[in-house]
Amino acid sequence: MTGDIMRKIHLLPFFYILLLSIPLIPNQAFLNSWISCDCKGYYLDSTLRLSAYNLSRREALARFIAAHQVEGGGFVEALDIIEPDLLGTYHAIASLNYIDKLDVIDRDAAIEFIMSHYNGSIFTMFPHTRNVWMISVVDALEALSILGALDRVNSDAIVDWVMGMQDKETGLFYSNYVDGEKQNLALMDGTYAAVLILKMFNRLDLIDREKVIRSFYRYFFMHDVDRFVDIFGSPVENWFGVVTMKVLGGLNGSIKDIIAKSLLREIDPKTGMSTHSENAEGTAVIIYTLYLLDRLDWFPNLDGALDGLLSLQSHYDGGFRAAPDSTDSSAGLIVSWRVCQALKILNATDRLDEPFQTEIIPTYTGSWGKENNTSNNSDGDSSLNPSLPISYPNFDSNNDNGDWTMLYLVLILSSIIMGMVSIQRSIGFISKKLRKKKKHRVSIYYVGVKKRKRRR
Repeated sequence: MTGDIMRKIHLLPFFYILLLSIPLIPNQAFLNSWISCDCKGYYLDSTLRLSAYNLSRREALARFIAAHQVEGGGFVEALDIIEPDLLGTYHAIASLNYIDKLDVIDRDAAIEFIMSHYNGSIFTMFPHTRNVWMISVVDALEALSILGALDRVNSDAIVDWVMGMQDKETGLFYSNYVDGEKQNLALMDGTYAAVLILKMFNRLDLIDREKVIRSFYRYFFMHDVDRFVDIFGSPVENWFGVVTMKVLGGLNGSIKDIIAKSLLREIDPKTGMSTHSENAEGTAVIIYTLYLLDRLDWFPNLDGALDGLLSLQSHYDGGFRAAPDSTDSSAGLIVSWRVCQALKILNATDRLDEPFQTEIIPTYTGSWGKENNTSNNSDGDSSLNPSLPISYPNFDSNNDNGDWTMLYLVLILSSIIMGMVSIQRSIGFISKKLRKKKKHRVSIYYVGVKKRKRRR
């Protein structure tokens, strides 16, 4: 009787904590985080993943991109980056344009953010500074063009400023203007940006095309790797060169063949994916480059590449991961931008209408504007700041993520620990009882032996 009571007492904490954890059973959001653990559900079959939000690929991706718009209308490149910039803003706007979801952001706020970098003649890296990154200038202009606001700038003033960045001897353009000095003539992105800007305003006649083409091949085309290189020789670097030469008419059939073959050496014909570790951006940029080279039909497995790229869409937050072993979409908007670009080229954006599941409502986790942010964005249905009414899609979900996940986790762990302690104590109690019974049986045996000896 005493043993039964003790065993019940030992197990009381275990059952008490387990009883407190019963509300976890219908809490799908908690089960997601518990079951997914480190892999966050990426490698679980869709029939096993307890996802909180049933959407389409397009809606999940649009929601992921929209979460990057912060107070002031700009976009951060990644959700944990502090400050929005022109690069992240362009990647977001261009991506949403590719998938026809520009309605999920505050377009007017985005335009005003871009214009806050405009000083009347050029776009600076940050408002109220003189430093300029040429790539940011072309990003700002292309974003404004997509949003229908290119008429907000003085094209003549921009063209004059860009021409001032040209090196007269080579015809190439510097990449940066920092502290009153032109910098980085040895990088392709300066000439790339200048050529695109001049093309945008129909002013390519201002440069000597042949001179620029000759210098570009002299300084950037490496015959040992058969592509354009300025630092690492990656497909992304080569893409800058191909785009520039495509605009200037500097690609003949022989060069197209040489570059295409060098890129295809990095594609696994079985999967259609890049053999490099971060293969989402690499695969997408190779597809785009082959398209520019009129060699897309050389790609060995476009169906496999398309399936491979779509498989990298995160079931955690809806963005695209850099590689299969990535745990989230922390690579930021640039990967999603590249993938959207490839889907558009392949006429495969309809695949984004496939059903898709995500575990969370992605939100900005940086500190930009939070000193003025008093809104509660836990349900993901409002903007990060009440003064910026971003129009999110209507995402259906009957689940409340809540703020109790950590408490529930503590309760579960406590339950397990107390249960183990209770079991250990109970086993000790049972072992003690068994030893007593064994000793009692031995005593009876010896008593019986003594009685038999006396009889003899």
